[in-house]
Amino acid sequence: MRGKTGLLLILLALTFLLGTFVTAFPVKASPGEVRLNAVYRTASGYYPGQAPMTWLWVTVDIEVPYGWDLTSDGIVGWTFDVHVDPSVLTVWGAYAATFDYYLYDFADWNGYTANYPSILVGNIDAANGDITDIAEFLLGYETLGLGAGGNSYPEDYWYGMGYGVCRLRFRVLSETAYTLIDISDAAYWTPDGVKHLIPDEDITDGHYNPEPMPEFPLGAAVEVGLIVAVAYIWWTRRRRLQEVL
Repeated sequence: MRGKTGLLLILLALTFLLGTFVTAFPVKASPGEVRLNAVYRTASGYYPGQAPMTWLWVTVDIEVPYGWDLTSDGIVGWTFDVHVDPSVLTVWGAYAATFDYYLYDFADWNGYTANYPSILVGNIDAANGDITDIAEFLLGYETLGLGAGGNSYPEDYWYGMGYGVCRLRFRVLSETAYTLIDISDAAYWTPDGVKHLIPDEDITDGHYNPEPMPEFPLGAAVEVGLIVAVAYIWWTRRRRLQEVL
């Protein structure tokens, strides 16, 4: 009996530890639930080159289900990193937490004046072209208990769909060179404090200038040519042998 009791206590302890272990890690959001887009309102799909030493502003947009608005499934915070080629663009900062941005408009429209969000920028590494831990949170979201979804304003104006979650600021170094505006490690938080990772397939990176067409390597062309030549010689020789026989 004592042995069974000890075994039961061990199992209960393991169950508790497993539950703690699981909840300590972020949850991966279902594909398609939340999308981030860094080519917001660019008809060409890229940001055209600008004169050196001018500013490039890149708006990161968000898509969220309508049904999440004003519910415990709604968004109360978000985060992501961004990387660019430092020889093309210099990272400068990220801006939000004011009118026409997703979380601020949610708080303002619903009268949550004590919950206006604040934006944080974890680290700017201009030498390597990185901004890490860009984040924004509704203040006091734990007691608010609900968050923003894709609800509409009058005239079908969505939270955040006018100017997105934030704007990224870059100093232009080259007018003609290309760089990917690479968004990674994106996530959002719900009012219960759970972090939900946004899958990579739901993130659309930005492009500064058109993406270069991949060049066909000369070495590969030579190898393909040799293969074709050998195959042709073998085939013609085989036909001649068949004709002789």
